[in-house]
Amino acid sequence: MYDVIIIGGGASGLSAGIIAKERGKSVLILESANRVGKKLLATGNGKCNLANMNICNQNYNNPYVAHFIDKTQKFYDFWQKLGLKIKQVEDRIYPYSDSATTVLNLLRGNFLPSEIKTGFNVESIQKKDGIFLINDTILAKNVILATGSNATLGQNSHHLAQNFGHKVTELRPSIAPLLTDTTFIKNLANLRAKVKVSLVCGDKIVAKQMGEILFKSNGISGICIFMLSSYIARNQGEYKVLVDFAPDLSLSQVQEFLQKHSIFGLFQKPICQSIIKQAENTGHDLATTVKNFVIENAMLGPVKFAQVVHGGLDTNEFDTTLQSKLVSNFYACGEVLNVDGDCGGYNLFWAFISGITAGENVC
Repeated sequence: MYDVIIIGGGASGLSAGIIAKERGKSVLILESANRVGKKLLATGNGKCNLANMNICNQNYNNPYVAHFIDKTQKFYDFWQKLGLKIKQVEDRIYPYSDSATTVLNLLRGNFLPSEIKTGFNVESIQKKDGIFLINDTILAKNVILATGSNATLGQNSHHLAQNFGHKVTELRPSIAPLLTDTTFIKNLANLRAKVKVSLVCGDKIVAKQMGEILFKSNGISGICIFMLSSYIARNQGEYKVLVDFAPDLSLSQVQEFLQKHSIFGLFQKPICQSIIKQAENTGHDLATTVKNFVIENAMLGPVKFAQVVHGGLDTNEFDTTLQSKLVSNFYACGEVLNVDGDCGGYNLFWAFISGITAGENVC
């Protein structure tokens, strides 16, 4: 019998296991994929954006996070003890190597081969006489559910907690590309541009971002779009996106340029053609369209292309140690809970700090 069974070998599960082992607990990690940390390797375009210098409640969908933000030093102590050198790039925290592989190797190196089972699907968790029984074969005193979600490379395992009576809030893709009307962007597929984007619901601008937009055959992507998608995931509504193709120029400066020169001296040819087409269709002048190019019917793309999922296990049913209020010695951490952060290291920070907390508190 193990002291702790951890279901899920991602960022939160591995960090929980390391901390539990440091406390002298016997640990077994059960991972359904053929290796642990596969999703971790894809974070930050492979550079592994570990955290952000501006962690605060406003970066998350759930005020429950407030219980963990004051534990930030434990996050840094964790990496220092593991021997990971980190660096700050603007507000974001990365491994010095710019490689997620470095991070995963350090995490995985804390476990013996016998302490991790990959390709293992957990089909059932039962509790009898104070002991957990996994798949009718493995016994444990504590269970930590760290299975994440079905975003990107993951899979949903919320039902394992639902069997104990836990509720699951609505699941929606977040930090995801947006599907949109393509009337005026059909010819822009695979083009990138540095822009300012505004998310509009009704007649109100509800969010703004600066950054690089990536046009796709069925919509738009890029980090600035990922940031807008988090708002859509957390707030139901009908949306459109306004694109400012010249964010460093005022409307009057664009007007002055276009009075003397062709628009083809401003942007790539396909972008110019799209702006001209929309201006002709709407009756707006070119300068106005440059600063307020409209992309209608913006909605969340498929969950398989999302980085995280909004929604999950109801945090009202877990205490600040991440132990279930319904079942003693049953814990949850990471994305399986109803906690999602903005793009920029906030979700990995939550995965690690919640994993550390769960590992600290298993009995």
